[in-house]
Amino acid sequence: MSLCLVSLILAVGFCLCLPVAGSAPSSVLPQAQKEVRDVLSRGRALQTVWKKWVGAWSRATPYSCYFDVECVDGQLRVATEDSWRHLNVTCTDPEEKCDVPSDLSGVSNEGGFLHPLLSVKSEEPLSLGIGEQKVDLQCPQGYQCARWWAESQNWRPHCYAYIGCEEGELRTSSPAHITCSETNLLGQGIVEPVDLTPQLPSVFEGQTGSPLSVSVTRGFQNATVNADFDFCGGSTFEAGVWFSLRVPSSSGDGPLRVSVDTCTDTSIDTVMGVVAGENCGSNALMCECVGFSNDDCGYQSRVSFEAEAGKQVFVLVRPYRASWNNPDDTFTLSVTLERTSS
Repeated sequence: MSLCLVSLILAVGFCLCLPVAGSAPSSVLPQAQKEVRDVLSRGRALQTVWKKWVGAWSRATPYSCYFDVECVDGQLRVATEDSWRHLNVTCTDPEEKCDVPSDLSGVSNEGGFLHPLLSVKSEEPLSLGIGEQKVDLQCPQGYQCARWWAESQNWRPHCYAYIGCEEGELRTSSPAHITCSETNLLGQGIVEPVDLTPQLPSVFEGQTGSPLSVSVTRGFQNATVNADFDFCGGSTFEAGVWFSLRVPSSSGDGPLRVSVDTCTDTSIDTVMGVVAGENCGSNALMCECVGFSNDDCGYQSRVSFEAEAGKQVFVLVRPYRASWNNPDDTFTLSVTLERTSS
């Protein structure tokens, strides 16, 4: 018996079965060639060919629109399902779509959980075809959206699901566990920030073009994880250090321009996030991102913003990759105040 495995990619050539020792080569039957060619031609005509791989449908590119056939005793057959190259390929009507409602209770999510308070984030009408598509979700104000990751056994601030339309029904491509919570599931919040306010003047009297800067140097000892601030520089894996400051009043009119950076006397590759908001220091859900920075001055960070007197902001500094640094490495955080108008 002779056996060979070939891939057919949008065109069928000549399949030659490689013989075992002592046997003569045999070619694929012409009728079998024609049947496979017709299937692929129909796929080209529709311009919507899909493959099912690891249990999920996705759009097939010109290089992935294929399936494998086996040539056994001169007979051509589709590769069996236990073959590692086995694919399910089909042609679909591009007009067949499902409208995505704001209420996701009707989405099939076997083995998963979509909280009933979740809704589609986009305000535009959304229709999906058979291939999975990332759909951004949201929770009502005052609730935190969190997704459970079984691999790492933790909650992460990833509020989305991959959804597709299959046989007229909306379904997730894999079980999604997404919830809306009134409590913080994602991390420890802002932990023991280093207060920089005492180093700043209570009243900034500098003139336009005459900035005032203060600096502090420290390392990442006692750094804390900050997954709940993933939206503004935080990370599930890289722990960081928090700072706080309250913007001083100014002897002139208008807000002050504040810049925080690690641009000088720092060799560590840093990431920075600045957040603020009423009760932000005690409740991460109340924080809004003022600015985020990665590699704004070399591999270091800088965030600049305008703020009225008395506003409290929190600054997170973390390494881009802690494994790249030595345990005793330090960074310098500088705060610069400047008047925006005379």
